[in-house]
Amino acid sequence: MKNFAKKLRYLIPLLLVFAAILAYAQALPDEVQNILDQIGNVNQMVAAKVTLSASPDTPTENGKFIVKAASFRFDETKAHFQWFVNGKPLPNESGFGREDITLTAGPAGTDYKIKVIVSATDDDGLKQTLNDEITVRVGGLDLSWWANTYTPLNYEGRPLMTTGSTVFVTALAQMGVSSKNLLYTWYLDDKKIGYSVGYDRQEFSFTSDDRVGASRRVKVEVTDLFGATISKAMSIKMVAPQIIIYKSDKIDVVPANAEASEEYVLQAGQQINLIAVPYFFSIKTPGELTYEWSFNGRRLGGAPSNPNVVTLTIPDNAEKGTYALTVTARNKNKILQNAPASVKITVR
Repeated sequence: MKNFAKKLRYLIPLLLVFAAILAYAQALPDEVQNILDQIGNVNQMVAAKVTLSASPDTPTENGKFIVKAASFRFDETKAHFQWFVNGKPLPNESGFGREDITLTAGPAGTDYKIKVIVSATDDDGLKQTLNDEITVRVGGLDLSWWANTYTPLNYEGRPLMTTGSTVFVTALAQMGVSSKNLLYTWYLDDKKIGYSVGYDRQEFSFTSDDRVGASRRVKVEVTDLFGATISKAMSIKMVAPQIIIYKSDKIDVVPANAEASEEYVLQAGQQINLIAVPYFFSIKTPGELTYEWSFNGRRLGGAPSNPNVVTLTIPDNAEKGTYALTVTARNKNKILQNAPASVKITVR
Protein backbone atom coordinates (compact mmCIF):
# COMPACT_ATOMS: atom_id res chain seq x y z
CA MET A 1 0.00 0.00 0.00
CA LYS A 2 2.85 2.28 0.84
CA ASN A 3 4.43 1.55 -2.55
CA PHE A 4 1.20 2.44 -4.36
CA ALA A 5 0.89 5.75 -2.51
CA LYS A 6 4.47 6.53 -3.34
CA LYS A 7 3.87 5.80 -7.05
CA LEU A 8 0.66 7.83 -7.01
CA ARG A 9 2.58 10.83 -5.62
CA TYR A 10 4.77 10.84 -8.75
CA LEU A 11 1.94 9.94 -11.14
CA ILE A 12 -0.36 12.88 -10.27
CA PRO A 13 2.05 15.61 -11.57
CA LEU A 14 2.52 13.64 -14.77
CA LEU A 15 -1.24 13.43 -15.23
CA LEU A 16 -1.55 17.18 -14.68
CA VAL A 17 1.12 17.90 -17.30
CA PHE A 18 -0.59 15.54 -19.76
CA ALA A 19 -3.94 17.25 -19.15
CA ALA A 20 -2.38 20.65 -19.83
CA ILE A 21 -0.83 19.40 -23.09
CA LEU A 22 -4.15 17.89 -24.15
CA ALA A 23 -6.00 21.14 -23.39
CA TYR A 24 -3.45 23.16 -25.39
CA ALA A 25 -3.76 20.74 -28.31
CA GLN A 26 -7.53 21.08 -28.29
CA ALA A 27 -7.26 24.92 -28.22
CA LEU A 28 -4.66 25.02 -31.02
CA PRO A 29 -7.20 24.85 -33.91
CA ASP A 30 -9.01 27.83 -32.40
CA GLU A 31 -5.76 29.83 -32.26
CA VAL A 32 -4.95 28.88 -35.83
CA GLN A 33 -8.42 29.92 -36.90
CA ASN A 34 -8.01 33.27 -35.11
CA ILE A 35 -4.78 33.86 -36.98
CA LEU A 36 -6.44 32.96 -40.27
CA ASP A 37 -9.33 35.29 -39.46
CA GLN A 38 -6.88 38.12 -38.77
CA ILE A 39 -5.15 37.45 -42.07
CA GLY A 40 -8.55 37.56 -43.75
CA ASN A 41 -9.28 40.89 -42.11
CA VAL A 42 -5.95 42.24 -43.36
CA ASN A 43 -6.79 41.04 -46.86
CA GLN A 44 -10.12 42.79 -46.66
CA MET A 45 -8.44 46.01 -45.54
CA VAL A 46 -5.92 45.77 -48.38
CA ALA A 47 -8.69 45.00 -50.85
CA ALA A 48 -10.57 48.09 -49.70
CA LYS A 49 -7.67 50.42 -50.49
CA VAL A 50 -7.27 52.65 -53.55
CA THR A 51 -4.74 55.48 -53.58
CA LEU A 52 -4.64 58.68 -55.63
CA SER A 53 -1.39 60.34 -56.61
CA ALA A 54 -0.60 63.42 -58.72
CA SER A 55 2.30 63.94 -61.09
CA PRO A 56 3.72 66.47 -60.71
CA ASP A 57 2.31 66.79 -57.22
CA THR A 58 2.69 70.58 -57.36
CA PRO A 59 1.83 71.65 -60.93
CA THR A 60 2.62 75.13 -62.17
CA GLU A 61 0.23 77.65 -63.67
CA ASN A 62 -1.20 76.49 -67.04
CA GLY A 63 0.77 73.26 -66.75
CA LYS A 64 -0.60 69.74 -67.20
CA PHE A 65 -0.80 67.27 -64.33
CA ILE A 66 -1.99 63.66 -64.10
CA VAL A 67 -3.95 62.13 -61.23
CA LYS A 68 -3.86 58.33 -61.06
CA ALA A 69 -5.75 55.77 -58.97
CA ALA A 70 -3.78 52.66 -58.02
CA SER A 71 -4.34 49.43 -56.08
CA PHE A 72 -2.56 46.09 -56.22
CA ARG A 73 -5.73 44.18 -55.23
CA PHE A 74 -7.67 44.51 -58.49
CA ASP A 75 -7.15 44.83 -62.23
CA GLU A 76 -7.48 48.52 -63.14
CA THR A 77 -8.32 47.71 -66.75
CA LYS A 78 -11.51 45.90 -65.65
CA ALA A 79 -12.55 48.35 -62.94
CA HIS A 80 -14.98 51.24 -63.38
CA PHE A 81 -13.69 54.68 -62.36
CA GLN A 82 -15.91 57.67 -61.64
CA TRP A 83 -14.01 60.96 -61.32
CA PHE A 84 -14.94 64.23 -59.59
CA VAL A 85 -13.11 67.57 -59.43
CA ASN A 86 -14.22 70.03 -56.75
CA GLY A 87 -17.45 68.06 -56.39
CA LYS A 88 -18.33 68.08 -60.09
CA PRO A 89 -18.46 64.74 -61.95
CA LEU A 90 -16.33 64.25 -65.05
CA PRO A 91 -18.39 61.90 -67.23
CA ASN A 92 -16.03 62.19 -70.19
CA GLU A 93 -13.10 61.10 -68.03
CA SER A 94 -14.95 58.27 -66.27
CA GLY A 95 -15.47 54.66 -67.35
CA PHE A 96 -13.89 51.22 -67.34
CA GLY A 97 -10.11 51.24 -67.25
CA ARG A 98 -9.97 55.03 -66.81
CA GLU A 99 -7.54 54.89 -63.92
CA ASP A 100 -6.06 58.34 -64.55
CA ILE A 101 -7.11 61.81 -65.68
CA THR A 102 -5.14 64.74 -67.09
CA LEU A 103 -5.96 68.25 -65.93
CA THR A 104 -4.69 71.75 -66.75
CA ALA A 105 -3.69 73.87 -63.77
CA GLY A 106 -5.20 77.29 -63.27
CA PRO A 107 -3.66 80.29 -61.52
CA ALA A 108 -1.07 79.82 -58.78
CA GLY A 109 -2.66 79.03 -55.42
CA THR A 110 -5.70 77.26 -56.91
CA ASP A 111 -6.77 74.08 -55.08
CA TYR A 112 -8.21 71.06 -56.91
CA LYS A 113 -10.07 68.54 -54.73
CA ILE A 114 -10.11 65.34 -56.78
CA LYS A 115 -12.15 62.27 -55.88
CA VAL A 116 -12.51 58.85 -57.46
CA ILE A 117 -15.07 56.08 -56.86
CA VAL A 118 -13.95 52.68 -58.09
CA SER A 119 -16.19 49.66 -58.65
CA ALA A 120 -13.96 46.61 -58.92
CA THR A 121 -13.65 42.88 -58.27
CA ASP A 122 -10.58 42.04 -56.23
CA ASP A 123 -8.26 39.06 -56.58
CA ASP A 124 -10.47 37.01 -54.25
CA GLY A 125 -13.56 37.58 -56.40
CA LEU A 126 -15.13 40.06 -54.00
CA LYS A 127 -16.90 43.07 -55.47
CA GLN A 128 -15.66 46.29 -53.93
CA THR A 129 -16.68 49.95 -54.06
CA LEU A 130 -13.63 51.99 -53.17
CA ASN A 131 -12.90 55.71 -53.03
CA ASP A 132 -10.12 58.15 -52.33
CA GLU A 133 -9.58 61.92 -52.40
CA ILE A 134 -6.56 64.12 -52.98
CA THR A 135 -6.06 67.89 -52.98
CA VAL A 136 -3.64 69.34 -55.50
CA ARG A 137 -2.51 72.94 -55.12
CA VAL A 138 -1.11 74.85 -58.08
CA GLY A 139 2.33 76.15 -57.26
CA GLY A 140 3.66 79.44 -58.53
CA LEU A 141 7.21 80.64 -58.99
CA ASP A 142 8.30 84.04 -60.20
CA LEU A 143 11.76 85.51 -60.62
CA SER A 144 12.52 89.20 -60.25
CA TRP A 145 15.89 90.86 -60.69
CA TRP A 146 17.72 94.16 -60.69
CA ALA A 147 21.30 95.30 -61.12
CA ASN A 148 23.23 97.69 -58.90
CA THR A 149 23.52 100.24 -61.68
CA TYR A 150 22.62 103.91 -61.47
CA THR A 151 19.25 105.31 -62.52
CA PRO A 152 17.79 108.76 -61.79
CA LEU A 153 15.08 109.20 -59.18
CA ASN A 154 12.30 109.70 -61.71
CA TYR A 155 13.15 106.49 -63.54
CA GLU A 156 10.38 103.93 -63.04
CA GLY A 157 11.99 100.94 -64.73
CA ARG A 158 14.45 98.30 -63.60
CA PRO A 159 18.19 99.03 -63.29
CA LEU A 160 19.69 96.94 -66.09
CA MET A 161 22.80 94.79 -66.18
CA THR A 162 25.96 96.28 -67.66
CA THR A 163 29.56 95.06 -67.70
CA GLY A 164 30.92 94.76 -64.18
CA SER A 165 27.60 95.21 -62.43
CA THR A 166 26.15 92.85 -59.84
CA VAL A 167 22.75 91.32 -60.50
CA PHE A 168 20.40 90.35 -57.67
CA VAL A 169 17.71 87.73 -58.35
CA THR A 170 14.81 86.90 -56.02
CA ALA A 171 12.60 83.81 -56.23
CA LEU A 172 8.98 84.24 -55.14
CA ALA A 173 7.52 80.78 -54.58
CA GLN A 174 3.85 80.04 -53.88
CA MET A 175 3.77 76.51 -52.48
CA GLY A 176 1.63 77.02 -49.41
CA VAL A 177 4.54 76.89 -46.95
CA SER A 178 7.12 79.28 -45.53
CA SER A 179 10.28 79.84 -47.55
CA LYS A 180 12.17 78.51 -44.52
CA ASN A 181 10.80 75.06 -45.41
CA LEU A 182 11.72 75.30 -49.08
CA LEU A 183 15.01 74.13 -50.59
CA TYR A 184 16.36 76.47 -53.27
CA THR A 185 18.82 75.26 -55.91
CA TRP A 186 20.27 77.96 -58.17
CA TYR A 187 21.87 77.59 -61.59
CA LEU A 188 23.85 80.11 -63.64
CA ASP A 189 24.20 79.24 -67.33
CA ASP A 190 22.96 75.72 -66.45
CA LYS A 191 25.70 75.18 -63.85
CA LYS A 192 24.63 74.51 -60.27
CA ILE A 193 25.94 77.15 -57.88
CA GLY A 194 26.81 75.14 -54.79
CA TYR A 195 27.13 78.03 -52.34
CA SER A 196 23.60 79.17 -53.22
CA VAL A 197 21.87 75.85 -52.48
CA GLY A 198 19.93 75.63 -49.24
CA TYR A 199 16.73 76.29 -47.34
CA ASP A 200 15.33 79.84 -47.39
CA ARG A 201 17.85 80.85 -50.10
CA GLN A 202 15.39 83.04 -51.94
CA GLU A 203 18.05 85.38 -53.26
CA PHE A 204 20.98 84.85 -55.59
CA SER A 205 23.53 87.31 -56.96
CA PHE A 206 26.32 87.28 -59.51
CA THR A 207 28.70 89.71 -61.20
CA SER A 208 29.16 89.63 -64.95
CA ASP A 209 31.96 91.00 -67.12
CA ASP A 210 30.52 89.78 -70.41
CA ARG A 211 30.33 91.93 -73.50
CA VAL A 212 27.32 94.01 -74.43
CA GLY A 213 24.61 91.87 -76.01
CA ALA A 214 25.56 88.69 -74.14
CA SER A 215 22.96 86.93 -71.99
CA ARG A 216 23.19 85.09 -68.69
CA ARG A 217 20.68 82.34 -67.93
CA VAL A 218 19.45 82.02 -64.36
CA LYS A 219 17.38 79.09 -63.12
CA VAL A 220 16.04 78.08 -59.73
CA GLU A 221 14.46 74.86 -58.48
CA VAL A 222 12.31 75.02 -55.35
CA THR A 223 11.55 71.82 -53.43
CA ASP A 224 9.25 71.44 -50.42
CA LEU A 225 9.60 68.99 -47.53
CA PHE A 226 7.54 66.37 -49.40
CA GLY A 227 9.79 66.42 -52.47
CA ALA A 228 7.49 68.46 -54.73
CA THR A 229 9.63 70.60 -57.06
CA ILE A 230 8.88 73.54 -59.33
CA SER A 231 11.39 75.47 -61.41
CA LYS A 232 11.72 78.72 -63.31
CA ALA A 233 14.37 80.09 -65.66
CA MET A 234 15.04 83.38 -67.40
CA SER A 235 17.72 85.11 -69.46
CA ILE A 236 19.21 88.48 -68.54
CA LYS A 237 20.77 90.48 -71.34
CA MET A 238 23.81 92.69 -70.99
CA VAL A 239 23.22 96.27 -72.14
CA ALA A 240 25.46 99.28 -72.60
CA PRO A 241 25.28 102.23 -70.22
CA GLN A 242 23.44 105.20 -71.64
CA ILE A 243 23.46 108.97 -71.51
CA ILE A 244 20.26 110.86 -72.27
CA ILE A 245 20.28 114.62 -72.77
CA TYR A 246 17.34 116.56 -71.35
CA LYS A 247 16.40 120.22 -71.51
CA SER A 248 15.79 121.97 -68.20
CA ASP A 249 14.74 125.48 -67.24
CA LYS A 250 16.67 125.00 -63.99
CA ILE A 251 20.35 124.33 -64.33
CA ASP A 252 20.52 121.06 -62.40
CA VAL A 253 16.97 119.69 -62.33
CA VAL A 254 15.38 117.22 -64.72
CA PRO A 255 11.66 118.04 -64.97
CA ALA A 256 9.20 115.34 -63.94
CA ASN A 257 8.02 113.31 -66.93
CA ALA A 258 10.74 114.95 -69.03
CA GLU A 259 11.05 113.61 -72.56
CA ALA A 260 14.32 113.68 -74.41
CA SER A 261 14.38 115.27 -77.84
CA GLU A 262 16.71 114.59 -80.74
CA GLU A 263 16.63 118.25 -81.81
CA TYR A 264 16.24 121.66 -80.21
CA VAL A 265 15.46 124.78 -82.27
CA LEU A 266 16.93 128.08 -81.07
CA GLN A 267 17.14 131.65 -82.27
CA ALA A 268 20.32 133.70 -82.31
CA GLY A 269 20.99 135.04 -78.82
CA GLN A 270 18.93 132.34 -77.08
CA GLN A 271 20.22 130.22 -74.20
CA ILE A 272 19.44 126.61 -73.24
CA ASN A 273 20.33 124.42 -70.25
CA LEU A 274 21.03 120.77 -71.08
CA ILE A 275 21.62 117.95 -68.61
CA ALA A 276 23.38 114.66 -69.39
CA VAL A 277 21.65 112.01 -67.27
CA PRO A 278 23.43 108.66 -66.86
CA TYR A 279 21.65 105.29 -66.91
CA PHE A 280 23.01 101.85 -65.96
CA PHE A 281 26.57 102.87 -65.05
CA SER A 282 28.22 101.02 -62.17
CA ILE A 283 28.13 104.10 -59.96
CA LYS A 284 26.18 105.51 -57.02
CA THR A 285 26.14 109.18 -58.05
CA PRO A 286 26.62 111.05 -61.35
CA GLY A 287 29.70 112.66 -59.79
CA GLU A 288 31.61 109.42 -60.31
CA LEU A 289 31.62 110.14 -64.05
CA THR A 290 33.58 112.61 -66.13
CA TYR A 291 31.78 114.49 -68.92
CA GLU A 292 33.24 115.81 -72.17
CA TRP A 293 30.98 118.29 -73.99
CA SER A 294 31.46 119.68 -77.49
CA PHE A 295 29.41 121.87 -79.81
CA ASN A 296 30.03 121.90 -83.53
CA GLY A 297 33.42 120.27 -82.92
CA ARG A 298 34.50 122.74 -80.24
CA ARG A 299 34.94 121.58 -76.68
CA LEU A 300 32.65 123.04 -74.02
CA GLY A 301 33.02 123.08 -70.27
CA GLY A 302 30.22 121.93 -68.04
CA ALA A 303 29.11 123.77 -64.93
CA PRO A 304 31.88 123.61 -62.29
CA SER A 305 29.58 122.16 -59.64
CA ASN A 306 27.61 120.01 -62.10
CA PRO A 307 29.85 118.80 -64.93
CA ASN A 308 26.93 116.86 -66.41
CA VAL A 309 25.18 120.20 -67.10
CA VAL A 310 26.00 122.63 -69.89
CA THR A 311 24.52 126.04 -70.64
CA LEU A 312 24.60 126.76 -74.36
CA THR A 313 24.25 130.33 -75.61
CA ILE A 314 23.74 130.96 -79.31
CA PRO A 315 25.74 134.04 -80.42
CA ASP A 316 23.83 136.96 -81.89
CA ASN A 317 25.78 136.60 -85.11
CA ALA A 318 25.46 132.81 -85.36
CA GLU A 319 24.85 131.43 -88.79
CA LYS A 320 21.64 129.56 -89.37
CA GLY A 321 22.00 125.81 -89.66
CA THR A 322 22.02 122.55 -87.73
CA TYR A 323 24.88 121.74 -85.37
CA ALA A 324 25.77 118.74 -83.20
CA LEU A 325 25.99 118.94 -79.43
CA THR A 326 27.72 115.86 -78.04
CA VAL A 327 28.71 114.55 -74.64
CA THR A 328 30.69 111.49 -73.56
CA ALA A 329 30.49 110.21 -69.99
CA ARG A 330 33.24 108.00 -68.55
CA ASN A 331 33.37 106.02 -65.34
CA LYS A 332 36.32 107.20 -63.23
CA ASN A 333 36.66 103.75 -61.64
CA LYS A 334 36.01 101.65 -64.75
CA ILE A 335 37.91 103.17 -67.65
CA LEU A 336 36.23 101.03 -70.28
CA GLN A 337 32.73 101.96 -69.13
CA ASN A 338 31.59 104.99 -71.11
CA ALA A 339 28.65 106.21 -73.16
CA PRO A 340 28.21 108.98 -75.77
CA ALA A 341 25.09 110.99 -76.59
CA SER A 342 24.25 113.79 -78.99
CA VAL A 343 21.42 116.12 -79.99
CA LYS A 344 20.89 118.45 -82.90
CA ILE A 345 20.83 122.20 -82.31
CA THR A 346 19.13 124.05 -85.15
CA VAL A 347 19.68 127.79 -85.32
CA ARG A 348 17.06 129.81 -87.19
